[in-house]
Amino acid sequence: MAFAYANDGFKLYFMTGHACQKVQNIQRCNKVSLTVDRECEDWAQIKGLSMGGMAAVLSE
Repeated sequence: MAFAYANDGFKLYFMTGHACQKVQNIQRCNKVSLTVDRECEDWAQIKGLSMGGMAAVLSE
């Protein structure tokens, strides 16, 4: 799934709709994880990045 984001140093900002399940999940528990990878048919060649952190719902 592709999505838009912005960063400020080590802080990442993602956009989503307020009615999305993601927002409800973050409001309930702010521990989050993120995986970045490429589609790969050969499982021996899979490369990616996984990270965890804390999230907050912002509005402007």
